[in-house]
Amino acid sequence: MEKMVVLIGPPNSGKGLFGRKLAEIFQMQYISVGDIVRDKLKNGISWFGEEYSQENYNRGEMVPDHIISKKIIELLSKNNQVILDGFPRTEMQCKDFVEIYKDNYILIDIFQEEEILIRRAINRRICPECGEIYSLINPQIMPGENETCLKCGGKVIQRDDDREEIIKDRIDKYIENYPKILNILFNNTKKGININPEEFTDINLTINLLYQNIILSDKYDCKLILQVVEEI
Repeated sequence: MEKMVVLIGPPNSGKGLFGRKLAEIFQMQYISVGDIVRDKLKNGISWFGEEYSQENYNRGEMVPDHIISKKIIELLSKNNQVILDGFPRTEMQCKDFVEIYKDNYILIDIFQEEEILIRRAINRRICPECGEIYSLINPQIMPGENETCLKCGGKVIQRDDDREEIIKDRIDKYIENYPKILNILFNNTKKGININPEEFTDINLTINLLYQNIILSDKYDCKLILQVVEEI
């Protein structure tokens, strides 16, 4: 597949999980902007100058638009056949993005209720060694004994920003921006999918539906709405 796949959705809607799985299936690079930002801050890499720091991140603040747009668009200039998670996420970022990539991406818009997002966040665990994502409440993706990673054996942890007050603030910011984001991204591509999975819908089912419909949308230049329910 030659088109970029752009994932949008509120915090903890499953973008990271779906993005990694789809990247494996399509054999494309997965780019998580959140992971990149956390890595740069952790390793003290000067990406942000003095305009953004670990303290800003811990408060749930976003990287300024002019910085993140420049950095991610530079990254995409080297390889744009990717699964992109976490960018663009504001009106200004969307305008910067579609100026270059209009009609060259497939949009996946993930929707979930706020209470599900918060519950998922405070129970999410990640492996700091390999990035694998787990949940303490979803039997499909629980970590191993003593909260260890099933992939590499590392000890899984809770992210600093997976606290209820920070998550609620991030969700509110996303909801505020969402109509403008969707309008710009939806109107600048012929290909797109809106999906609303239930909280504990079979993950492999959802991934398979996304895979099949990404191919369909790419082939026929169509936009699709998928409702995935637990009874399936």
